[in-house]
Amino acid sequence: GWVGNLDFLSSPNGYLINLSEAGTLTYPESFNGPNEEAFRSNEGIEGRSTGQWEVDPHQYEHSMNLIALVTDAETGNLLHEGDEVGAFINGEVRGSAQPIYVEAVDAYLLFMTVYGNAEGGTVTFKYYDGTDGEIKAVEESFVFIANDILGTVNLPEPLTLQSVTDAAALTGTAPRFELFPNPATERVYLSFDAPAAAEIIVVVSDATGREVARIETEAAAGGNLLEWRPNNLAAGLYFVTLHSNGQVQSAKLNLRP
Repeated sequence: GWVGNLDFLSSPNGYLINLSEAGTLTYPESFNGPNEEAFRSNEGIEGRSTGQWEVDPHQYEHSMNLIALVTDAETGNLLHEGDEVGAFINGEVRGSAQPIYVEAVDAYLLFMTVYGNAEGGTVTFKYYDGTDGEIKAVEESFVFIANDILGTVNLPEPLTLQSVTDAAALTGTAPRFELFPNPATERVYLSFDAPAAAEIIVVVSDATGREVARIETEAAAGGNLLEWRPNNLAAGLYFVTLHSNGQVQSAKLNLRP
């Protein structure tokens, strides 16, 4: 079925549809919804602005679309009701969206349109956390390309919060934890140090925070090298979390087809 934040097509707005395969669009012969004036004031393109950032789509000739989520290494998908993400080019807001719960994937996702008059600008993002009211920086940026579509419902584009270096990393006391190759395809090596021999747990989660793989094994004191084959996992962003000797470390992993 139809998934997203567009419930109606309204005049005189224009729309661009992209289909992964051939299909038939069916329109109802009659519509008993709200009248056009009420619709345009509440659900039309004029009413699509959200709380933190506003943009006037009529000022721009082109647009691109993004299906995304906001994530970090520890929590996975951070989105919940009341959050918002803004898109910017040269510091000027060019789009914003609040998350929508998608039952099919049991996750909150962003369906965002970004506007511009010329291709080539760098699109950056800010995340408004509705829980604490803070605005946080996002690592990723994209080049504005007219009519481009990034992400899908099943493979949303991850927007990761900029990490804050902790005290252990600054003093060099954090144990080593590396993934290679990264991006990876058929196999991944986990290289890490353990202060003492102990049982370890490695948890692999997708961008929504859902656990997709788990490894439980013994680690030796000193350097360790563990091979893992991501069989049957789709391409995309994953988080690999190592639980060892009472410490938790995480790293991002990009899988390619």
